[in-house]
Amino acid sequence: MQPEGDDEEFEPEHWHELYFRAFDALQYDRFYGTFGGEGPISYLALSQYARDHSIHGDDLRHFHLFMNAVDGEWLKLQKEKADADDRQKKQDEAKR
Repeated sequence: MQPEGDDEEFEPEHWHELYFRAFDALQYDRFYGTFGGEGPISYLALSQYARDHSIHGDDLRHFHLFMNAVDGEWLKLQKEKADADDRQKKQDEAKR
């Protein structure tokens, strides 16, 4: 995600690949509410992924920190999208 007003193209660093692959693998391993909404990727899922990929020690701590940051941004974007959809739905209903 690029900051608003930033015209520069985002160029991922080589080390980002680990987190992008992990997020792709884990993005649906979360709680989904009955009435919508998503929770964060579970600690158990993150820990199992780390074990499966031999991530431990300080690397494990960094993995959890970065994955929580990536997931937090995802959740923020999903909430913004849901809020925009709700506003549009209310506007459409008001026109009827």
